[in-house]
Amino acid sequence: MKKFGLGFTVNHSFKLLTLFALAAVMILTAGCKAKTIRILTATGSDVYSRAVAEVYEKEKGTKVEIEHVPYHQLYEKIMISLTKGSGVYDLVDVPSEWIDGLASNFIPLNSYMKSPEKFIGEFYGIDYYSIGGNYLAIPWYGNANIGYYRTDLFEEAGLELPKTWDDYIDVAKKLTRDNIYGATVPGKRSRHLAMEFMSLVQDFGGEFLDKNNKPVFNSDAGVKALELLRSLIYEHKVTPPGALEMTYDESLTLFQQGRAAMTLNYPWAVGLLEDKSSSNVVGKWGMFARPGHSQLGMWGWAIPSDSKNKDQAWKFLEFLLTPEMQKKAAMEGLSVASRTVLADPEVLAKHPNLEAVKGGFENGFHPPRLAELEGILDVVAQHFSTALASRDSNPDLKKILDDAVNEVNSILEK
Repeated sequence: MKKFGLGFTVNHSFKLLTLFALAAVMILTAGCKAKTIRILTATGSDVYSRAVAEVYEKEKGTKVEIEHVPYHQLYEKIMISLTKGSGVYDLVDVPSEWIDGLASNFIPLNSYMKSPEKFIGEFYGIDYYSIGGNYLAIPWYGNANIGYYRTDLFEEAGLELPKTWDDYIDVAKKLTRDNIYGATVPGKRSRHLAMEFMSLVQDFGGEFLDKNNKPVFNSDAGVKALELLRSLIYEHKVTPPGALEMTYDESLTLFQQGRAAMTLNYPWAVGLLEDKSSSNVVGKWGMFARPGHSQLGMWGWAIPSDSKNKDQAWKFLEFLLTPEMQKKAAMEGLSVASRTVLADPEVLAKHPNLEAVKGGFENGFHPPRLAELEGILDVVAQHFSTALASRDSNPDLKKILDDAVNEVNSILEK
């Protein structure tokens, strides 16, 4: 057998070459597998995710596939994908109030974070994603429920922004005309309706759950909350005819079309309102602090336990959370979770509305942290939508609330 200078035989050399070739194939194959990650987010949020993904793909060579669904379909979509265990998503955008019910499906991020203190000090609302000291997601932006209004219509009518619910009704009545509605109501059976009620019951001095997580919203404050929503629809007639089939999403669409003078929603809507391809109100809207209590919720990225690309998912998440990417988002008006960016003079000079959003992060209320929360919200939304749909001029709202409380107690006692 012929030998080469280093003492290898042809046979030996062939075996080594074969091993090197196999190793190269394995490395390339592994690289290919990690060259695509899939993420799931809500419609609207995908605008920013897509922008970051484009930069990431160019810089890192990793393709990021983004799937988005309307917010009110997101929870079910997450549940279906995670219970199948198919590993279809590598990152999931999760509202903070859902994390307790979904916790078993996500991996703790502590080992990736290396220095959790750095993240804890930088991002608003990160504690909402902590269970037993494990951080299951990191917030990238947040939502404090706020009001949107048509600046042109307010200026034309010489109106000031509402500070109380009486002000809100008065302004809505003055601006309802010519196929433009003064306000919107998320009257459809949805968590949006449930969350709106949760805010209003506090505005009238009540509570949704007490300190022991027992439902106590069947109170005078609860009745007043439902009466306010009904009055906007039936008494003052300032909402569109389809209000009972609307969530915040459909209400925002109406506002985009230029057919609503005010609507309640969250800061994520900024991108949609400034999208010239779909919005008729570009440059003609502003934000205001909603009367009373503002619901607070963060959105954080979590890595599913069944993801096949956990390391690549984390690398993209790290990139998304960099000060550079967070500032770019804030400069487009997005309410990012970064304390540093929301204190940046350049950001606040361009988007002074973010000062109010920051105040919401610091002073708003977060929904109860219960694994049963989604079930509770669905139950109460069913009863509240019934209350709003009733054409009876004097429905028994107290009984409707009593029935809802009984059902919530049944859920909590299981």
